[in-house]
Amino acid sequence: MTPRFKYAFYAVIWLMAGLLIWRYAGGILRSLGGDVLITGFLFWALMFLFPNNNVFKTMIGVFCFASALEFLQLFDVGEILMPNKTLRSLLLGSTFDWLDIPGYALGLIICIPLTRQSKQERQSE
Repeated sequence: MTPRFKYAFYAVIWLMAGLLIWRYAGGILRSLGGDVLITGFLFWALMFLFPNNNVFKTMIGVFCFASALEFLQLFDVGEILMPNKTLRSLLLGSTFDWLDIPGYALGLIICIPLTRQSKQERQSE
């Protein structure tokens, strides 16, 4: 299995899990689980699109992007840009929470072992 195929597979799995949590879960699982899964999804999607990207730089970029979106929630920028509350909630989240930022980091940390495995397989080919 090529690394690019694995990246696509991981992205789809993480997206599906994130959507299931968003739709059916509540409480801490929804807030923290969604944050963990969305950063993982973004990372895997970018690695699929750009498989030769530096993994560390991609992770930093995803973390900065997710954190920037979180800070936009602090200033209610989403309400101005997206009047549709359901779509805004899905894409941007609903409220600012400092605890989301460690969730973003955790999502990327969980990706590290899978990334190393794919990198080792690519080097052995």
